[in-house]
Amino acid sequence: MILTICAACAAPLAHDAPRCIRCKMRYCDQTCQHDHWRRGHKQMCKKIHRGGNAEQYNADKKYKEAVAEAVEACAEDTKGQTCYICTQALHWKTKEGLVRGCACRGTAGFAHVSCLAEQAKILVAEAEENNLAANNYAVSLRDLERFEDAKALLRKPMPVARRVLGENHHLTLRMRLNYAEALYKDPGATLDDLREAKTRLEELAPYARRVLGGAHPITTGIERSLSLLQATFRVCETPPPPGSA
Repeated sequence: MILTICAACAAPLAHDAPRCIRCKMRYCDQTCQHDHWRRGHKQMCKKIHRGGNAEQYNADKKYKEAVAEAVEACAEDTKGQTCYICTQALHWKTKEGLVRGCACRGTAGFAHVSCLAEQAKILVAEAEENNLAANNYAVSLRDLERFEDAKALLRKPMPVARRVLGENHHLTLRMRLNYAEALYKDPGATLDDLREAKTRLEELAPYARRVLGGAHPITTGIERSLSLLQATFRVCETPPPPGSA
């Protein structure tokens, strides 16, 4: 869970906003950080750090709140039922109750959110492995200057990666970068292809800077490609000198 507002004043944050050294909580500036420390962060800082630092801690907290709310809302419907994944009424570890799927029929509709989360992790791991293989193959095709094949290969797994792994996952970012590069490096690229590549890179750059930082190879690769495209457009848009026609 990416923190986008200051923990002290709730103002929107820049991608390079200062953080607490220990727990990585994000703030507008040192004034907000010192104020938050005095108002109770001092007592919570170690706990947040042990919980995986600010972003993970906040994500886990919201997850637990959402699970508790869902279990309470489904309590009447799930009486006497068991989870279709683990076959238990109470989760063995979290002791949480059951929820019911909104459009499921029969016993397949009852499950623990924790069981669903574990099942999703397995599916995500499989998706990551498949997408990594597709991405590596596409890079090889691009390097062999088989640009159309590289683009065709990436079109299907890219939206899957964005949906399953998330917009901020390094593999999603890498696949989107490689697709943009296959677009503009093709000698037969049209002006529309170049515009599409530029738009894709402009959308991608803030994600990469925020998640990976400015020095990460993916971020520098995006910014390098974007600089090349911007230079290309400047040349295309510069009118010829008088009398050169």
